This record gives sequence, structure tokens and C-alpha cells, in this order.
Amino acid sequence: AKERGLWVLGTSEHAESDLQSFSSDRPWLLVLGNEESGLRRLTLENCDATCRIPSKGKIASLNVSVAAGVLIHHLTG
Repeated sequence: AKERGLWVLGTSEHAESDLQSFSSDRPWLLVLGNEESGLRRLTLENCDATCRIPSKGKIASLNVSVAAGVLIHHLTG
């Protein structure tokens, strides 16, 4: 994917950057982890960047399909 010009964006509730830090200025390949343990270490290391989806209240993480929808909406809007 990287050889074809895609940038790899991983998601993690522990990422330093919020989703709002990223825009649709480049083609992103999204990598989402599972709901319990997130992305594996080697997968994270191969990401160009990582982001978290900010939340309000007591919700720490989203269902992976909901997270995917939020990310796609933000990066294509």
C-alpha cells in the first residue's frame, strides 16, 4: 500500500494525536484494532501515524464499525 502512495493511519485510544489533526489531504489506508486489545505492536510500528477518536463522557472506546464510520466520514468530508 505504501509503495502505491497510501499513508497508513492506525487508531489507538492511546495515540497522542486526535483525529482532527488529520485531513483528506492525502490518501489514507485505515488500520483499526479489535475492541479489546487494539492494534498489535508490529502493526502500530508500520503505521505512518496514529490517531485517537476523542470522546466525551465515560466512553473510552468505540465499536470498531462505529470507529470506522467516524474515521471515513472525517477523512472524506
